[in-house]
Amino acid sequence: KAAEKILNRDRGKIVGKNLWEVYGDAVDLKLFKEYAITMETGTERKFIDYYPTMDIWLEISSFPKENGIVVYFKNITARVKHQQSLAEIRLLQEHVINSTEDLIWAIDNDYKLILANNSFYSEMERISGHKYQLGERVANFTDKSIPYFEMANKFLNDKYRDALAGHQQNITFESKFENKEFKTFQMGLYPIKDNNKTTGAACFARNITDRIKHINAIENQNKKLNEIAWKQSHVVRSPVARIMGLVNLQANMNYNGEELKEIMGYIMDSSLELDQIIRDISKSTNEN
Repeated sequence: KAAEKILNRDRGKIVGKNLWEVYGDAVDLKLFKEYAITMETGTERKFIDYYPTMDIWLEISSFPKENGIVVYFKNITARVKHQQSLAEIRLLQEHVINSTEDLIWAIDNDYKLILANNSFYSEMERISGHKYQLGERVANFTDKSIPYFEMANKFLNDKYRDALAGHQQNITFESKFENKEFKTFQMGLYPIKDNNKTTGAACFARNITDRIKHINAIENQNKKLNEIAWKQSHVVRSPVARIMGLVNLQANMNYNGEELKEIMGYIMDSSLELDQIIRDISKSTNEN
């Protein structure tokens, strides 16, 4: 009955007839070759084959029997299609996580890597010199042959542990390692939960080095601009005030001779001082 249902054929149309005449479309399939092996060698065969005419996947076992063979088969189409669907989803996930330069990875409760994108693998190899694979521990171990982790563990272990305890972590991590390009990462560690039980941590890291450099450049620029503003409001004011005072003094007193010469000397000194201040400000502006 099960065979009739799976093959969608009444037994009366099969029993007593040549199987390959009834199913001529199956002669080129794997099952034909496997049946022949069992028939000719007397060995048991177990395999999976796809029957395109009926669009079904079959799990088949063939056993030798006197003057023939016995075949057991099971329709596993639903299982295979489910596996194919999972494989397609997995492939899509890989395409998605590898489409970004951000680092994406996940660990289980033993700190073992269960998922990672290409950016993560590349960055880890850059800073540690080690090519990581799924199943390897990424923290909480004492392999001193990998200097990166000997140092990074001091900071990251606590963060991983808190994430695995169910607490989201948002941190900034600076990769300051000898002979390595300095980078700053903004990291997020998020608990993975199954029925309210934490089974791992999903981790994300974004390289914010350029952003930090840009912010620092702006801060340095603002500092220089503040210095220029201070010079303009204080340093420049002093010689300007002296010049104005000396000009007013001459206008009111109308000095001449040696006294006028002395006043003009003071005005010249203050003018030279003002000129040097303006040069310094211009130099600072150009450097900025």
